[in-house]
Amino acid sequence: MIQSRNAPSFSASGPSTFEEPDFRHVFLNLPAALMILDTRFVIVAVSDSLCRVSMQSREALVGHIVFEAFPDNPDDSGANGVARFRNSLLTVIRERVSDEIYEMKYDIRRADGRYEARHWRAVNTPVLGPNGYVRWIITSTENITDAEDRHDAALAADKRVRELEQAIADLRKVNDSLLERMALLRSSLKPL
Repeated sequence: MIQSRNAPSFSASGPSTFEEPDFRHVFLNLPAALMILDTRFVIVAVSDSLCRVSMQSREALVGHIVFEAFPDNPDDSGANGVARFRNSLLTVIRERVSDEIYEMKYDIRRADGRYEARHWRAVNTPVLGPNGYVRWIITSTENITDAEDRHDAALAADKRVRELEQAIADLRKVNDSLLERMALLRSSLKPL
């Protein structure tokens, strides 16, 4: 049961009061990288954590359309972060349910204008208005770039191990063939 600001509550130890949190302050300081969008995809709020992971200031984000604030990398012809993110947001609006993007490559523009490769996991969650339609969309993102880099490195290492194993197998075949030829050569030299 939530009590209003400074309302007394009773526990085994007697009456106590609590102050209702300033939810704007709480939101800004949450450890999760969060942003709130309206249904036109305009960013209306961002957490401090989102500003850190996106390398952008709150002023550069709030009030801007999310795809202008976070465009695809123009140097990556295969970039599809904007399309995947837009599809997820449209699903949230259309179906009024959360939608998760398990892994998405979506590069981030640095302060110097260059892009840095990033991989993300994102969950878009609707907040319904009194009419039952989506009023806001809360986007929670997690930078999984390090995990993707470790995964890619593990795949590359596995590939290299398989290549080395094949090279060893090939060398063994060549060695066996040489041993057979040496045995034949020795047997042909014995009668002499």
